[in-house]
Order: sequence, then C-alpha cells, then structure tokens
Amino acid sequence: MSDKPEQNGQQIELPSFYFNGFQLGLSNADINGILMLNNQPVAGLNMSYTTAKTLAEALTEIVGTLEKVTRRDIMTTKQVAKGLEVITAEQEREFSDGQPN
Repeated sequence: MSDKPEQNGQQIELPSFYFNGFQLGLSNADINGILMLNNQPVAGLNMSYTTAKTLAEALTEIVGTLEKVTRRDIMTTKQVAKGLEVITAEQEREFSDGQPN
C-alpha cells in the first residue's frame, strides 16, 4: 500500500515542508502565516479563523499527550531564546572579568 494519498483513483504528490519558525498575521477574514526554516521563508499558508482555532487545539492536544507520556514539558522557542539570553549574559560577564569559564 502506498503512503501517497489518492484523488480520483490517482496518486497525488503533496509538498512536504520542515520548518523551525513561523510568522503569523491576520486579516478581517483569515489567518495567514509564513513557515520559516532558519529564518528563511519556505511556504505561506492561509486559513479561516475556525480552521486556525481547530488546528491550535489539535496541536495543543498532541503536544500535551507527548508531554504527559514522557513526563517532560516541551519548551517553546520563546523559552529557549530567554535561556540563551541568560547564557550569553553570563558568558559576557565572565569574559569581561578576564576570567574565561
């Protein structure tokens, strides 16, 4: 059995995108976004508010399930960035004192 979806009895090729960042915006009718890979855009997406909320709920549920079974909280990119800022500040203080690590 093929992993490719079928449409009208024919296999179709679906584009696949890996992304490690995103930007979101909204209009009076839709949510729009840009998927980013290493700060470079790789794809755009547009969806209704209803679809966006349903997707948000589904993502929250699946990540919550992973966190529950692994007993680990997944960090957000904002949390990682904040931690990196702390590390950078500590390193800058150490080097400004003339005492590396």
